[in-house]
Amino acid sequence: MTILIAAPIGDGKEYSINEFFDYVVNQDLSDVEIALCVNGKSDASIRKKIAMLKMVELTHKSGSKIPLNILKLNYKESYSLNERLIYSRESIRQYAIEFKDYFSHIYWMDTDTIPNRSQDIKVLLDAKKDFISGVYFYKASRQPVIISLGGVNVTLEKLSEQHSKKEVFKIWGCGYGALLMSRKVFETCEFEWSVHKDDWSDDFAHCEVVEKKGFNRWCSAEVVCRHYRKEDFTVVQGSEDVETKIDQGTKNKSA
Repeated sequence: MTILIAAPIGDGKEYSINEFFDYVVNQDLSDVEIALCVNGKSDASIRKKIAMLKMVELTHKSGSKIPLNILKLNYKESYSLNERLIYSRESIRQYAIEFKDYFSHIYWMDTDTIPNRSQDIKVLLDAKKDFISGVYFYKASRQPVIISLGGVNVTLEKLSEQHSKKEVFKIWGCGYGALLMSRKVFETCEFEWSVHKDDWSDDFAHCEVVEKKGFNRWCSAEVVCRHYRKEDFTVVQGSEDVETKIDQGTKNKSA
């Protein structure tokens, strides 16, 4: 059972790539591979950093080697950001499907959205759900990138409650920065520009596809990620002290 840890990466996203690779080699699951789909207009700096890492060769903390697969999107000037993301994710999905029964899951992980703990991907895997996300927050707000079954953003109160219980709960959809998706889902749910809505991001548009295919969507508030930003390369949401962060946010909201 091999998990493909995958991310689209484009212009301006290389600033946290070292943290991305550092997390992958130090997280608890050793049977993993990496797939990055480079989708920027000018990707020279990204490719330079990746080339340097490939020369070193990625080794998991257990001693096993981690294959690094670089996929290239045929960039077009007419592509919007959402188009690039959708086509990048579809390229990764097709790559995973090529190896029949080899990849059991894709863990979608943005290069700037890093889980706090080494066991977090395993926590999602142990939940035994076909579609389950961790928690991260929009960079410019305290809002979690999770939509409830009622169609609104999940509240900090809800996250605090579920985090303390270490229980998973159903959601309508989520961002794809910390998402574990089983083969059942990625084999049947394409990333299609034709289903995209103008005011939706690529990931929320795909959540609708997943819903129509009959898969439940789940969230584990136990898994919380740091979300890095380029401006000062500091943690802006989701600290190591998750309980304090969620509790503090809840108090600020109710004040």
